[in-house]
Amino acid sequence: MPRRDAGERRYHSICAMNNAARQSPTRRALREHAVGLIAVVIVAGGIYVNSLRAPFVWDDNWVLVSNEGVSDPRNIPEFFAPRYWQQYYAEFFRGMPGRGYRPVPEITFAIDHAIWGLNPFGFRLGNVFWHIANSVLAYFLTYRVFGHRRPAIFAALLFAAHPLHTEAVVWVKVRSQLMAVSFMLVSALTYARYADSPAGRRRALCHVASVASFGLAILCKKTAVLLPAILVLYVWCFVPRRRWGAALLGLLPFVAAVMGMFALEPLIPDMPRNRVAPGTYLLSIFVALGEYLRLFAAPVNLCLHHHWHRALTHLYPQILRAAPFVLALVVGAVIALRRSRRTFFALGWFLIALVPSLRIGFMGREIAESRMYGPSIGLCMVAGFLLHRLGDVCARRISLRSWTWLPVGICVLVVAVCSGLTMARNIDWSDTFTLWLDTVKKNPASWHAQIRVAKGYAARDRPDKAIEHLEAAFEVHPQDMKALMQLGNLCERLGREDEAMRHYRALLKLDTQNVTARVRLGVLFAKRGESEKAIRYLLAASSIDPRSANAPFNLGVLYANNHDYKNAIRAFERAVRLGPDDAGIRASLAAAYVANGEQEKAIVELEQAIVSRPTDPMLHEALAAAYTEQESFDQAAAEYQRCVDIDPGNADAWLYLGKCHERLNNEAEAVRSYRQCARLGGPAGAEAKERLEALGALAPR
Repeated sequence: MPRRDAGERRYHSICAMNNAARQSPTRRALREHAVGLIAVVIVAGGIYVNSLRAPFVWDDNWVLVSNEGVSDPRNIPEFFAPRYWQQYYAEFFRGMPGRGYRPVPEITFAIDHAIWGLNPFGFRLGNVFWHIANSVLAYFLTYRVFGHRRPAIFAALLFAAHPLHTEAVVWVKVRSQLMAVSFMLVSALTYARYADSPAGRRRALCHVASVASFGLAILCKKTAVLLPAILVLYVWCFVPRRRWGAALLGLLPFVAAVMGMFALEPLIPDMPRNRVAPGTYLLSIFVALGEYLRLFAAPVNLCLHHHWHRALTHLYPQILRAAPFVLALVVGAVIALRRSRRTFFALGWFLIALVPSLRIGFMGREIAESRMYGPSIGLCMVAGFLLHRLGDVCARRISLRSWTWLPVGICVLVVAVCSGLTMARNIDWSDTFTLWLDTVKKNPASWHAQIRVAKGYAARDRPDKAIEHLEAAFEVHPQDMKALMQLGNLCERLGREDEAMRHYRALLKLDTQNVTARVRLGVLFAKRGESEKAIRYLLAASSIDPRSANAPFNLGVLYANNHDYKNAIRAFERAVRLGPDDAGIRASLAAAYVANGEQEKAIVELEQAIVSRPTDPMLHEALAAAYTEQESFDQAAAEYQRCVDIDPGNADAWLYLGKCHERLNNEAEAVRSYRQCARLGGPAGAEAKERLEALGALAPR
């Protein structure tokens, strides 16, 4: 028995070893794929957990919060109509063209809104999901190109953790970039299967899937139109020459889709661009390329506005800083062209995908970190391949076997450092003010960031800090008229009228037709009692912009303060014609009518003002006073009642309501109103007690 048991054990052991020998390569491959992908998913999702609870930031507020289109999923068919992109975004750009044509991301925003409402958590969670998907797809693309799991894992982990991608992932507005990259990767992978497969049903399905994914990519963001160029590079690098014709023929639907997108472009004009001289433009491209490479190699001091000067003389220092990175890229491309077409394809992916980001004439940020999200896949593939080659060198030329794990250790160290930097960068995106304050600390020369920080301090009732940052913005950009206007407004707010007038005058030197500066100067001169100068500035503002109600309104206020009610009425009437829906202007005109003894006209204006602002208690109180002057006590009582319904703490309204009821012989209602007024106290409460005493209705103590 013991011998037979030992023999059976030996037999079963041999069978198990044979089965393991037959199945271990496949199982090992699947296990390594699974382990690598699990690590990629954990890193890609885990490092963004601390960003999920942050609110909407910057442009998210007008893309999502103020956008009525995404508030109702029934608007989804409208997303494909060009008029949608012109209508909903024209107001934000103040008459400029709206956003690019991106209906597919807009659909996801509508779905998120239906699920989460305006809870930023759901929208940010969606962005993290797309980033995880892109990290997984980057793994498969690298594996497809280099044919080995180790460089694929290295590249995907670096892509998942790189802090340069924070802006694209945590900024909800940039979901279009994430989705475009997803569909570009799917299209590239399925096209590679199509180009490498023999004719058959699977090949046809891969081609259809590739074309469909490309169509979705360009409907996410127009920059995806460069994918066919990347696919041509793939054919040249990997497809045998005898099959080039068939592979390139499959790109015809891609070309048709690109032509369709460009045919649609005139219906949705993009934002205007600054004109740049050809020589300066070429140098700017060189600088931008070097800056993007530097940010990838050393992702420190990341911010919204990077240091940039458009002037040619200021570009020379930036050229010197960019030169080493561009030179390294050129040398690497030459070496890869001679020795490794796989690496050359990865570098080609980076350069082709980066082309849209080199449009330096773009009105906005010349360097934006989110624009590196798609191109960085190519650099991540190169980094993964170099680490893999380092492992081969260690295995062949170094006798110590433990050195073969050096690439793994380097990968773990790099991913850990990148993950820490990314999580720290997520904190910078915790809210809009923190984001801009971080930008100012890292790049004080950004006048745009200085202005944003000044607005944040002004909103937080810190006008002194706001003025400090506005002055810094003006030093960097002396032609910035917005900074001068805000400086003037804040100085007015602090009572520093001399400084405010100095800023407004400086603004008029830059823009002699600036209506707002003339109006503010007119108001300040009026406060000083210099009526002639005030009238001159206000009349000049009114003549420059005859359609603006601001100048005639302030002119009317000036005349009214000088008790020149006839001229005040004429000025207010003109302001009402220009701004018929402005309740404040109508109320001022009504006050001028009352002062001029024209009660009936005052009542008409106040009634029109109440139509525009029905919940304003002051308008109801003014109308009630006008009715009282006409001894229409029933109508006055009705208006006073509406006033106290809106503002129950208005003691004066309760007092006069009681007086109206007293004149109407409604003693019970009068007593009720007086008692309510007495409870509120103050001078009106004291008078109400006197009226109650006269009526013999004082409440017992």
